[in-house]
Amino acid sequence: AQLSVYNHRAELIGRQTVAVGAGTASTWTWTPRLPGFGWYFTEILVCEDDGSGTYLNQIEHSIGAMLYLPQDPGDLGPDAARFMLVAEGMPDDQLPLLSEMLEQTGLLGAVVSAWDRRTTPSTLQDRQQLLDPLIRALTVAGGRAVVSFHPVPVDLSARGAAGSTDPLSVLLGEEQIWRPYLKPVLVRYGQRLNHWQLGASSRADAFYSGRLADDLDTLEHTFRMMAPAPHLIVPWRLDQPGRDTVQGDDRSVAMRWPQGFTPAALRDAMETWPVPPEDVRLDLDLADADQMRHEQRVADLALRMLHAWEVQPGAIGLPSPWTEGHERRVSLLPDPALGVWVTTARRLAGQRVVGWMPLGQGLRCMILDGEQGGMLAVWNQDAPDETVEVGLFLGDAPVEIDLFGNRRDLPGSGDRHLLTVGRTPRFITGIDATLALFRAGFTLDDPFIESTQQVHQRTLRLTNPWPRTINGRYTITGPRSWDIQPRMHHFSIAPGGSIEVPLAIRFPIHEPGGTKQLAASFSFDAERHYDISMAIPIELGLRDIDFESSVALEPGSEPGTTDAVVTLSVTNRGDTPTALYLFATARERPRREVLIPGIEPGEFATRRVRFTDIGDLLGESPLRCGVREA
Repeated sequence: AQLSVYNHRAELIGRQTVAVGAGTASTWTWTPRLPGFGWYFTEILVCEDDGSGTYLNQIEHSIGAMLYLPQDPGDLGPDAARFMLVAEGMPDDQLPLLSEMLEQTGLLGAVVSAWDRRTTPSTLQDRQQLLDPLIRALTVAGGRAVVSFHPVPVDLSARGAAGSTDPLSVLLGEEQIWRPYLKPVLVRYGQRLNHWQLGASSRADAFYSGRLADDLDTLEHTFRMMAPAPHLIVPWRLDQPGRDTVQGDDRSVAMRWPQGFTPAALRDAMETWPVPPEDVRLDLDLADADQMRHEQRVADLALRMLHAWEVQPGAIGLPSPWTEGHERRVSLLPDPALGVWVTTARRLAGQRVVGWMPLGQGLRCMILDGEQGGMLAVWNQDAPDETVEVGLFLGDAPVEIDLFGNRRDLPGSGDRHLLTVGRTPRFITGIDATLALFRAGFTLDDPFIESTQQVHQRTLRLTNPWPRTINGRYTITGPRSWDIQPRMHHFSIAPGGSIEVPLAIRFPIHEPGGTKQLAASFSFDAERHYDISMAIPIELGLRDIDFESSVALEPGSEPGTTDAVVTLSVTNRGDTPTALYLFATARERPRREVLIPGIEPGEFATRRVRFTDIGDLLGESPLRCGVREA
């Protein structure tokens, strides 16, 4: 029998092989050395030992999964109930496992179905006995339980009009058909619960109703006859246009957030929605494991949670982050997303997004503050490199926490900590949140510097986030060799106030284009004395010119030699014709330069240059390519 343990990247963590059968022990214990908190899956192979050592004759194969998470920190406050597990359609035999899952993860919110597909009036009481402990535990703990009327039982659907599976249509049908299914639910739970969901957000059939306002009024009247204070939840999708007919004091929306809407697009989408965010529960679409690697799935989920938390919906839901185990007993195998959901919820509970801090091109840094103190969420959104190292002062003792709860102290010395930013979001706790807001308020009115030899006028802005006046000075330290005036400036800024400093910027004539850092060292007094460095990403280039280059190696004209052929391409995005020089340089080789005397608006042009016999430069010399105005 061979037992193997893998992490969520499918990397082998440990393996043990033991002999079983033929008089040996039928059970054994093994404690693998796990590298940290996370999601792990196990694989057991039982094979016949024919003496060859290959174990080709497989007898049994079983797969399991587990979450290894930090111990529950305890009460997460009122926000704990806003992170909900959506368990619609869960069959009767799995409901006790949902209660156990909520208890072990410390989550206090769940969406459960009043019925399953096999429910009949005679079996409804059996399902309610399974729901009772779950609902009781949530209500006693101050959590949130939502009862959904999805799925519609097969028997009820067959009796209804045209065999509809839409709860909204069924409950608007003939009363004698739906009453035996609805009344026992409302009578049993109507005194303890008041949130009733009219179908699954994944279906969102309400959008297609031509008389939705009247239908909802009718259902509110029906529910009030059996429950004292019903609150109806209407299923919707983020990619469906909003309707103000779903708005009301006793109504809210369960909105499915499909994969087609990227995390960064959420704010714009929600701004067009007529219902305020606090009346919306966002149910996040989780990418299937056969469509996306687990590492990408958990990063995507964390980004969706972060952007959702910024708009502050009433709740966030995660649909069924588990898989049914194929064993003799009923079991649920946790998805890696469940672990990320739990640990990210623990980070966000009691916190609010207070701003964004610039870290560099393609990097994102969200500033949060609240009951847990200052915190950052950082990730590499679209920088060319997978990981980017950033050095900055974050506080006296910052700690980095990954999506499964593993912690490490950030390395650093003096006024700088070394932060490695990758595609997967990470949290930085123990930071000085007000200082992070001060960094976010250090801005330039236009960070693009046109690559023309003239004085470029810009305005530097500083904002004081402290509740007292701050006094100090800054000295501009970069880019080196640039002439920026005034290089030093003394400031005094009132609480919540800002100052603007005009800058005159010149750069050297041979300065290459690209991303730079307008860096400055600060020394000032706020609630304490600070000596820190800060930087603003700026870009030097031609605003209306797109430039690309590539290099290919080809056999040279002389046997045994190698040439480098460089392709230089430009596009004129401006409104006027322009003349350009394209160039390429390599060490100890003549500079190659090509003139394009006129490139029209919208025109694309490409040129090739060749460096002959470059074998001695391979791996030894950089190749620098560029474009400049003629």
